Amino acid sequence: MGEEKREYNLAILILLVLLCWPAAIVYYFTRPKVTAKPTRICSGCGRQIPAEYSVCPYCGRSMVGPTFGATPTATAPIAQPSGTKFCPNCGARVNPAARFCPSCGRQLSM
Repeated sequence: MGEEKREYNLAILILLVLLCWPAAIVYYFTRPKVTAKPTRICSGCGRQIPAEYSVCPYCGRSMVGPTFGATPTATAPIAQPSGTKFCPNCGARVNPAARFCPSCGRQLSM
C-alpha cells in the first residue's frame, strides 16, 4: 500500500511540473515590462526625486535654474513614511512627508 501511494504522489508531482513550467515560461515572456523612471538629486535636501518634478516635495527648492546640481547639504537619506496624501490645489498625489506639491509647488500643511 505504501509503495502505491508513493508512485501516485510521484505521478502527481511530475504532472504538476510538466503543466506549471510552460505556464511560467509563457508568463515570463508576456508579463508587462516595468521601466524605472529617471530621477535626480535635490540640491537642497539631497533626496532622490522624479526627474519631471520642478519643485522638491521635501524642501521646496526649485529644481530648475543655477542652484540645481549643487552639493547636497544632507548626506543621509531620511526614512519616508508610508501612505499618501493629495494636494488641495491641484489634486496631485504627494508623499505624506512632503512640504511642497511636486506638481504645482504649493506649500502643504503638515
